[in-house]
Amino acid sequence: MTMIAREQVYEDGIVRIYWDGRAKYVELEGKGAAGITGAQVRASLERLLEVVKKKMSRKIMADTAKMDKIDVEDLLWMETDWLPRCLKAGVKYVAVVPPKSLGSHMALDKLTEKVDPGASGHVRRFFPDGETAREWLAKQ
Repeated sequence: MTMIAREQVYEDGIVRIYWDGRAKYVELEGKGAAGITGAQVRASLERLLEVVKKKMSRKIMADTAKMDKIDVEDLLWMETDWLPRCLKAGVKYVAVVPPKSLGSHMALDKLTEKVDPGASGHVRRFFPDGETAREWLAKQ
């Protein structure tokens, strides 16, 4: 039986979520929808965490390159609430393709520089594109 490498497992107005059965990671792909609310971002990330738990994945890829803006409050929630729950679920590797918008990218950099990934036992890397991020995750 041939295993499908990457299958879509969820989609809403702002993201698609995929499972890569070969490399064993869950991927979130931002769709770039305008007017995204914090509630939508959080609901999509909660769905991602559900898939992580269901698949018992130790790896996440978040491709947010197409997302126009992520509010600082939502970034803070991701770091202080959502990410710790991911780590508790067993996630060890996180690959991020940051938003292309300068404001979101700077906010993400500022927030993540305050977090010591080594202290929490996970490795987080930032990549210029999804292909490079997928290659790195496949090797982990």
